[in-house]
Amino acid sequence: MPRPKPPHGTANCYTNLGCRCEPCCAAQKIKRAAHWQVHKEKEIVVHKQWIANHREQERYLKREGGRRERRHHPERSKERLERHRITSPEMYAATRQKNGNIRRARQLLASVGIPSEIAEWEAILQDDPCCYCGAQMEHVDHVLPLSVGGDHDWTNQTAACAACNMAKKEKPLLDFLLYCCVQEYVNVQPEA
Repeated sequence: MPRPKPPHGTANCYTNLGCRCEPCCAAQKIKRAAHWQVHKEKEIVVHKQWIANHREQERYLKREGGRRERRHHPERSKERLERHRITSPEMYAATRQKNGNIRRARQLLASVGIPSEIAEWEAILQDDPCCYCGAQMEHVDHVLPLSVGGDHDWTNQTAACAACNMAKKEKPLLDFLLYCCVQEYVNVQPEA
């Protein structure tokens, strides 16, 4: 005997049958609001735990979402950029400077090529572990990032795993090491 269909204008009709009429949507909103009131604290804790366990995935999703947005809706991106330029000119100027430094460094590398001493150093680094956490080396990291004026020179390169390199971003070395110590301390502490 088949299951009876849920009545029209209910959250079950919205969920099970995919009905998107106004009464079913309203019923679904009411159901979600009631669920949120009951499970609010638990949902927040679960969400924070998920973000803590999936930091790299969360960063990737945010980055990809932004790229997709710029690709499919360039007019929205231009409007957002213009609003940002007007509302916070100092931050806008700093971002432009940073992106310009990165672009110039990449153009220089493309025109000159990688010098042999840097290529030799990168080959040596392939056998080293990550200098920050000891994991297997995946990236060659710039100790002083290119975006803040660091050189693409062998004296400014070190072995890093993907997680450490992505977490370091453009932090100075001492700030990043302090960040690592704090993260390690927080992860070791028993939950209250």
